[in-house]
Amino acid sequence: MAPRHPRLHHTTGDDGKRRAQRGRRTPSRFALAPGRIEGRGGAIGLDGLTHDVAAGNRGLRTPMTAIMPYIELSRVCGESAYRGRFLEYHVRRTRPRRWSLEVRINVAYRWAFEYAGKWDEGRKATFRAALARHARRTWSGRFVLRNGDPDDGGSVGVDVSLEVVEKWHRAADTWQIVVYPERADRREPDRPEGFSETSQPIRCAPRWTGWPDDLPRPVRPQDRLHHAGVCFLYERSVTVARVREDDPRRQRASDHEVGHMLGMAHPGGICSEDDCYGHDDARDRIMGMGMRVTRDDYAFATGIMHHYSNAPHGRRRWWVSSR
Repeated sequence: MAPRHPRLHHTTGDDGKRRAQRGRRTPSRFALAPGRIEGRGGAIGLDGLTHDVAAGNRGLRTPMTAIMPYIELSRVCGESAYRGRFLEYHVRRTRPRRWSLEVRINVAYRWAFEYAGKWDEGRKATFRAALARHARRTWSGRFVLRNGDPDDGGSVGVDVSLEVVEKWHRAADTWQIVVYPERADRREPDRPEGFSETSQPIRCAPRWTGWPDDLPRPVRPQDRLHHAGVCFLYERSVTVARVREDDPRRQRASDHEVGHMLGMAHPGGICSEDDCYGHDDARDRIMGMGMRVTRDDYAFATGIMHHYSNAPHGRRRWWVSSR
């Protein structure tokens, strides 16, 4: 029998299960491909590519590769609707007892009614830059992740940063953002003459099927999207405005939808009724109808670190601390 690679230990079936039961971090199977690491059974298939650091770090390991791994969003939010959608991230050590978690949301923009001349390159660039800039400021550096005993301050601190990157990788890794142009009064989309279909509301759908409005009519059957990750935004979505006329709270819709791209739900769950956005203080959250980022809104980051360090969700190995 040919010898196995001395560092990449591939196991399958019962052998992989026995190793996991003995406390080994080798996943039962993983596939390594350019720009992507996938794993089953635990720590995203980074065994053999990483090495343990100080024992006090409780299993956090130093990457020895620049490849960005991905996590399935259903692992972050626990919702089956996000199954099959992945989020790109990277963990690296910056100094003793300090690490960074870099989260990247890959997006591809689709400009509604572009075929009718409703967009120019300047407006596109302004929207792209504003969405990425505001998302970075809203979601980065609000809290620090810790692991270990909270009474002693935690053994490791992890700084969180987020970038929205215009990059198509794979359909399961990339959110398609459909942006509607608006008239000068911003009361309705700037639709082409004769376009009678109803525009999509502002929302993110992890498994959307249909023809987006950047396609000229009549549409072709082969252009239909099937179970794609699609977000619908308006040109004004990168500005702060009231969500509802009868509610004084103000929010930047693009920042809220970025939260959905991270796998975050409304305070009341994945739903769209008014109660879903929470009550009282919860309604002020970025995932409610306000602009306040709370510890609850950083659940995506603790989910990633649980997954990365192979720490079960049932154990509060990672928790959110103020800076």
